[in-house]
Amino acid sequence: MKIVSVTCPRCHEEVRVNQGCRHLRWMPVRGGPIEFAKSVLAATPREGLRVSSIPAEWWEAEFNWLLDRIMARLDVVDGYCFGDQDEVDRLCMDIWHRLTTDSSS
Repeated sequence: MKIVSVTCPRCHEEVRVNQGCRHLRWMPVRGGPIEFAKSVLAATPREGLRVSSIPAEWWEAEFNWLLDRIMARLDVVDGYCFGDQDEVDRLCMDIWHRLTTDSSS
């Protein structure tokens, strides 16, 4: 397996296996954008809404939108996502808002 050298665009620390800087929010070995989005939502649950209750079809239909939001909110380098917690919180709000807006239409 090829080891990729990735440096945080914020603090310039190098990411090592299972170790990153305080800005590292996601590593590609954990999954892609949908898995990242699900983990963001699971970390900040909403009353009456569960990540497990969101249909796979919604995730697939919103894939491009999710990718755009992740790229807009965080710094993404080779699948590694870097950002501050408030940016992750904003991403979470974006996703919950999109989900509830889509559900009410």
